[in-house]
Amino acid sequence: ICTGRSFGSLTTDKNIIKEAMSNFAANCALKLRQQKSAAKEMKIFINTNPHRPQDKQYFRSLIIHMETATASTPEIIKYALKGFEIIFRPGYNYMKCGVDLRDFVPENEIQLNVFSPVVNPKSKKANEALDKVNRSLGKGIVRFGIQGFEKNYKARAAHLSPRYTTDIKQIIKIKN
Repeated sequence: ICTGRSFGSLTTDKNIIKEAMSNFAANCALKLRQQKSAAKEMKIFINTNPHRPQDKQYFRSLIIHMETATASTPEIIKYALKGFEIIFRPGYNYMKCGVDLRDFVPENEIQLNVFSPVVNPKSKKANEALDKVNRSLGKGIVRFGIQGFEKNYKARAAHLSPRYTTDIKQIIKIKN
């Protein structure tokens, strides 16, 4: 599960990047729950535009080992933002950030250890309620405050591959 996107334009605004990082982390958490999985590891990254030599260049990534495998949206956002605070450097024109989850386990085989925090059953119910409302009313209707509501960035998606096998509207039509 990898989510890395361009902002559509360069930005130095830390809050815009945090908002984007939070949204990407939330999307990853949702995908995990849909696949009935959890992740033990996360890689986050930010970078500038390598095709603009006139700008200062910066690329940094960080691998975060989570205490316990999780698919919880607030937990994954929390880890992503902790890592973001470590790798962010002010004064650069950032172009891209992303979240990449790794080391998957089935949700019913999460291994706890002596130091693991107690798993809160309310957390699972809260994620289920979040998913149910968003499925019925539309993606992103219910979200966490850090994700923002105005989407101050626009992910660039001009060069996406067609999805012939997963989107009925993109099926190839042959004309006689």
